[in-house]
Amino acid sequence: MARIEHEGNAIDLAQQATTQLRLHHWLQVEVLSAQWWFLLVIFVVSIAVWLVAVDKTRFFELLLFAAILSYITTMLDAIGTELHIWSYSYKLVPLFNRLIPIDVSLLPITYALVYQWFGQWRHYLLAHLIVACGAAFLAEPFLIWLHIYNPHHWKHIYSFPIYILLAVFMKWGMSQLKHIQLRYRAFQKSPST
Repeated sequence: MARIEHEGNAIDLAQQATTQLRLHHWLQVEVLSAQWWFLLVIFVVSIAVWLVAVDKTRFFELLLFAAILSYITTMLDAIGTELHIWSYSYKLVPLFNRLIPIDVSLLPITYALVYQWFGQWRHYLLAHLIVACGAAFLAEPFLIWLHIYNPHHWKHIYSFPIYILLAVFMKWGMSQLKHIQLRYRAFQKSPST
């Protein structure tokens, strides 16, 4: 038991030291750098595009889609950074070693807008093939070139099927949620026996 407590204390101390180093690096190197401004612009422009382009009649459905995808991409990013499969040299926010502008704005908003504009599976998948190619083979290399993204044990080709699987899972998941809602509404309207 004492060994477990000692290891727990060592982990806590290492976490505190890492947080302090991250904050120091962010304040001294990252904040207000060209890369930081680029990430801020990505974040703000993505949200602005969302507010203009989102179908207001389906706002909550599309917001739910984006929120679920944001959660999933943030968790996948957390796994990748925690296992040191990749890392980020520049971050918008200092206390998270995640690419927040991509995880919570650009990717979910892009996927939600594709979901909004392409209702049929065939068109939806074709659009997401284009999005996946752009994300894996253009955006990721560009982020490497900007020294924002550092893949350690990862190749762009690994990302491509994940982008597609996320799109398929999200459309299927939203379909399931809609069916649950329709069944519940039908149940509520049915006469009592």
